[in-house]
Amino acid sequence: MKLVLHITLTVLSGLSLASLLTGCAIPTKEDIARSTTEFNLVAEKAGNEMLLLNIVRASKRRPMYFTSIGKLTGNKTFEYSTGSITIPFGRIGTGTNGSYSIAPSAGYKNSPLFDVAVLNTKEFTNGIMTPVPMKTIEYYWSQGWHPDMLLHLFIRRIDIIDKEGKVLKEYHNYPGDPNRFADFQNEIRTWGIKKVTNTMKIGELNTKEATQLKDLMEAQKAGLILTPVKKNNKVQGKSNDEEENKMKLCLNQVEYVFTRLEKSFDKSQGTIYLRSPEAILYYLGEILRAEIRGEKKGKTNPNIPKIDVSHDRSGASLAWLFYARKVTNEDTTPCVSVDYEGTKYVIPGDPNGYGTDRSMHVLSLVSQLIGLQKTSEEVPSTGVVSVIGR
Repeated sequence: MKLVLHITLTVLSGLSLASLLTGCAIPTKEDIARSTTEFNLVAEKAGNEMLLLNIVRASKRRPMYFTSIGKLTGNKTFEYSTGSITIPFGRIGTGTNGSYSIAPSAGYKNSPLFDVAVLNTKEFTNGIMTPVPMKTIEYYWSQGWHPDMLLHLFIRRIDIIDKEGKVLKEYHNYPGDPNRFADFQNEIRTWGIKKVTNTMKIGELNTKEATQLKDLMEAQKAGLILTPVKKNNKVQGKSNDEEENKMKLCLNQVEYVFTRLEKSFDKSQGTIYLRSPEAILYYLGEILRAEIRGEKKGKTNPNIPKIDVSHDRSGASLAWLFYARKVTNEDTTPCVSVDYEGTKYVIPGDPNGYGTDRSMHVLSLVSQLIGLQKTSEEVPSTGVVSVIGR
């Protein structure tokens, strides 16, 4: 009787332990929220480091490679099996073979699964090599992004030409040449963006035709608008009612152009050469190269382009456009860091928070431009590497 009671109590204690561990397997709302935040921070770290890594490659004139986390899945598992802890619960019969025991054990695994997509398709490559359209630049401009930052990043060169097409003056956005770069900066600080809308008449149709829902939907898709015919445009042999029932079908043509805010061209005009997202990364690599070259000569904050971040573009407030460097003893908590060919590079950021550094703001814009080129169709199944974290 005592043996049976001993066996029963021992088995029940083992089952209680397993039940207790099983209860821990159910994630709480706090666990889910914490995991989601952690995965988001992982995506941030991976994206920022990929951008800095490609900027470092560009500074060394190496090819760039792009990857992206396509899917990040949390996988928490609890395992129960026999282990090394043995609980004896009595003996049946005689001899050593008559002793019985149980060995409950529990294991916990937190193995996030994620897919790394290699962005090397024809569509993606064509997208990052295409100059950024003026419509995109105007969007950032109208949303309050600093004009000086946008003009530095998007404009590669400005040519002032006469009516015959002869180049009168060139302005190169190249930080490696301080004098030419200063001329470019002085020039772009007089530029703005202007939106021009032209209306081109396509044809006429009567009011009954214009009210057809299908026709209106197709017209809207094509960028067409309807405007009433003016009353003074009388049609011979027709009544005024018939006249007023006529509608003009027009096409709105919107253009975005750079304009000088203060200077006049004096019978000359400017040609703007815009950068692609890939060229912007190479431009940031040129800045990094100029900074490292200056540091080797012992200069303090060498060749770091500064932009005007004052609201009225008066030049009263200047900030670094992009500042990265090789790691130093002072870089205890950099914004971004990456190792490449045995050397660690960092974006130290603005430790005091005075707004004197726009490096991370620049990375934000570049990240968005690259994101515009990514679609689910452009990620091939053969270009995905599945990684299981430990």
